[in-house]
Amino acid sequence: MDVTIDMVIDSEGVWCAFVPIRDVYNVTVAKEGFETVYYTKENESGFAVYDSPDSRDIEVTAGSVEVFGYVTDQLDAQRLVDADIVLYPVAGVERDPIGLDGAMNGTTLEWSASIQPGEWVVVVREANLGANGAGVAIGLLEATVSNGGNISLVMALGGYVDLSTAWADIEQNEHHAGADADGASMIQDVVQLEVTFEDMTWVLPLPSSGELTKLLFPEGTIAFDSEFTTVQHERQLEMEYFGGQTTSVAADSTIGATLNYNRRVNSNLYVTFDEASVGSDATVLDVEDVELEAMVSSGNESVFNTITFDYTVNYNGTEIVDVFTVSGELGLAQDSEDWTVQIWNSSSNSYEDSVEIALGIGDNETDAALAATVTVQVTLPDVADAWSLENGHRVTVRMETDLGEATQTSAKIFVPQTYAFSISDATDELGMSALVERRFSFDITNDGNGQDTFTIELLESGVLEGWFIILMTSTLMLSKGEIWI
Repeated sequence: MDVTIDMVIDSEGVWCAFVPIRDVYNVTVAKEGFETVYYTKENESGFAVYDSPDSRDIEVTAGSVEVFGYVTDQLDAQRLVDADIVLYPVAGVERDPIGLDGAMNGTTLEWSASIQPGEWVVVVREANLGANGAGVAIGLLEATVSNGGNISLVMALGGYVDLSTAWADIEQNEHHAGADADGASMIQDVVQLEVTFEDMTWVLPLPSSGELTKLLFPEGTIAFDSEFTTVQHERQLEMEYFGGQTTSVAADSTIGATLNYNRRVNSNLYVTFDEASVGSDATVLDVEDVELEAMVSSGNESVFNTITFDYTVNYNGTEIVDVFTVSGELGLAQDSEDWTVQIWNSSSNSYEDSVEIALGIGDNETDAALAATVTVQVTLPDVADAWSLENGHRVTVRMETDLGEATQTSAKIFVPQTYAFSISDATDELGMSALVERRFSFDITNDGNGQDTFTIELLESGVLEGWFIILMTSTLMLSKGEIWI
């Protein structure tokens, strides 16, 4: 039995249909401006439907569209003859530039092309370059799937930019960024430049010489941005470089500029909690999330044990030497001011509010450690003053360089909850008479160290026949020290 169904996809590109099972169906997807595709899978020439619902993806790609361009000149149409026409995809789109030939129609240069839809930067340059400038026009072409597109440009006298590049490796040796540089073996890929003019950005490959000469632009501001990744050091570390240069172009002039690359600072740390370092002063509740429970001192029931634990810090950065300031703090809580968080200083053999540790990859002249141990000491309030919180007290350890590169890690300290309450100002005796309503009350104080729920129940056996008692509140929640009146 043949079944033909015409479906329209929704805004998410999804469609569905109920069809007889145990058969193979031909699925065709067609849309104006896109290539028509037919569903296939491995050795199947169609969509096989079995005994259960099935969902699969079909990919369609935009087809080519026709675009047209028209270029006139402000002063001299002769500058349009044999002009160089290039269509560059906007930055971020992986497509190859397209070079075109145009034809003169009177005083207008006309061109056409079949391209993929999207945004393209159209650059038209005079063929006969002058000593310091030539005719140039740049504009943005928006080619739509349904209608293609067209663009009209006006050529005017522009100027040149001579751009060189420079970067320094970790040993401070200077190189240019081209493939012919003696440091080119460190660079992972061909270096490219993002060129921006009047909100239009496109990509140019950097020549092997590391220089771009006689780049012709209209009058205005031109920005160049670039980045690349190198592999350096005996540990074969990836190091990222980035650079930017902005210059102003004037007609019939040449501007020289250098794009200097800076190495991106990498002070990454990998921090792990050492469970064994806790010892018997606290209970480890969760190793992965670093959750500890405080313990009352066996020698003094009014205080908690001081808790100490270690973090192993491994250096994953790319700096020769990184000096980190290590400090600890307690998150906001009702008893935060009564807690103390300090870090062990091996130089002074004491716990301090902050200490410095030096880590790095080192070089031939500088030694640096790749790992360190950070010991944290947490001193709790007295048992009577400490609060037991549902989510614990968060202790954060922060390791920060002078440049602001920071890594932080945290642990949670849970204070074991105690439960107690007291009743005060209770009504002991109340005078009553017939048909008179009177109130009696009492105060409840949460004498425990955390939030607790109290349930008040009336013993019905104590109510005399013919009497009625209304209990206004049956359940209440009180924090430490809170009084219900």
